[in-house]
Amino acid sequence: PRFVLLGGCALAALASAVNVHFLLASGISVSHLTGDLARLGAGLLADGGPALREVAWLSCALAGFVLGALAAGFFVHHPVFTIERPYGRSIVAIGTLLLAAWGMERRIPLAATFLAAGACGMQNGLATHYRGLVLRTTHVTGVLTDIGQMLGLRLAGHAVYAWKIQGQTAIFVAFFAGSVGGAVLHLGAEGATLGVLGVAYVAAGSAWSVAKRT
Repeated sequence: PRFVLLGGCALAALASAVNVHFLLASGISVSHLTGDLARLGAGLLADGGPALREVAWLSCALAGFVLGALAAGFFVHHPVFTIERPYGRSIVAIGTLLLAAWGMERRIPLAATFLAAGACGMQNGLATHYRGLVLRTTHVTGVLTDIGQMLGLRLAGHAVYAWKIQGQTAIFVAFFAGSVGGAVLHLGAEGATLGVLGVAYVAAGSAWSVAKRT
């Protein structure tokens, strides 16, 4: 259904904007952690204060993301997308975490990183499968893998639904658009980036909850 694709694209764009904000502000990713984990391993063997500070930042991001995904598993408690699950309330919770991170960003930046990574982890854990398609809305490594694999299967003569390729491509484009929008917001919002994005999540989650009941 079109609303599933639109919702996934909206979440991908918002997560990308959150991640770009943290990349520009502190150099730490909060929505995808492959590079962060590699940097953590390197930082543990480096000497000096800067390396220790980076280890602290990266550890907060990793721990937050895992705990956010844990929360999604506990509250949504199903890996397959179904309309009955409490996605609206979960998206509102993600927005609330980002608003809390905004409130702490200047005073306790490590806590803000932890909360924002938790929000991204929770988002990524909301629904991981839909009609045989793996859904990812906080990073694009897997999305690009799926696109390449499905194109290869089609070239080899296997039957692959076109909507699956189109859907993953749309999420990739939305993620890129969100990164551009996040950079513009970071440069122009004068410290209110997380506040704006948090409100957007709360509004989107509330709208989903209302629409589901009408």
